[in-house]
Amino acid sequence: MKKYLFLGLCFLAGCAARPEYYSHSQKITLEGISDEAYVFYQGEKISPEKTKTDDVDQLKEKSFPQREYVISRSWNDQEVIIKKEGFKDYHLRLDSVFTSEPWATMEMSDERHYFPLVGLIVPTETIGNVLTTTWDLLLSVFSIVTLSPIDTVTYLTETGISLAGLPKAVALDLYDIISIPGTTLINPWTEFKYRGIVILEPTEAFKKKCSEQPHSFVSNEGCHLCSDSAYVLYATQAECAKCPNRQWQEGRCTIR
Repeated sequence: MKKYLFLGLCFLAGCAARPEYYSHSQKITLEGISDEAYVFYQGEKISPEKTKTDDVDQLKEKSFPQREYVISRSWNDQEVIIKKEGFKDYHLRLDSVFTSEPWATMEMSDERHYFPLVGLIVPTETIGNVLTTTWDLLLSVFSIVTLSPIDTVTYLTETGISLAGLPKAVALDLYDIISIPGTTLINPWTEFKYRGIVILEPTEAFKKKCSEQPHSFVSNEGCHLCSDSAYVLYATQAECAKCPNRQWQEGRCTIR
């Protein structure tokens, strides 16, 4: 219902609709990756685009560091493999699904709205221009009836301006309609769905080595004392449970 109301307002306002294009690569955001870990996609090592961190004060408290990696999309399911010494290889499944990205946009009141590509078929520019012209013409007639010469000249001028802009409005709408086939060819049809929190499983040898140190546990970063000042460390539930002063939630082992 809101979409129909929005489109109706666009007709009246003469909004500018445009096709939207996307890259055939996709950014995936992974949480819990340590500096010593290596990330591979389709057999090649990939590096993070950037690291998302909070300010220095927050890093000492509730910080969930994330890293972004750019990978190519695929019609087939893929996987990211994460390797680190002392841990088993982590296989992150990437499920290829039909993209939910909207392929058309419309600007209204300095805001950008997204909607399905089929919306480009509706000639919003032309409809808006015709409505504006009709309204100005009606006001011109009304001003003639009420004997308001100044208003008559003003509205007739605005009517002429609206009529002059009609060819441009038609051209813009034709561009939108003609661009639909090209948009479906250029845009990627799939995107990856995945679980972004990475929890590495330590090898038995590494767990045994770490257990030789009292009050310790293994996180993605390595072997730690339970009293480690880091507020959040990423670990398996079993490892986090070794520390009575920490709690586990969705892979995050945090201080109580």
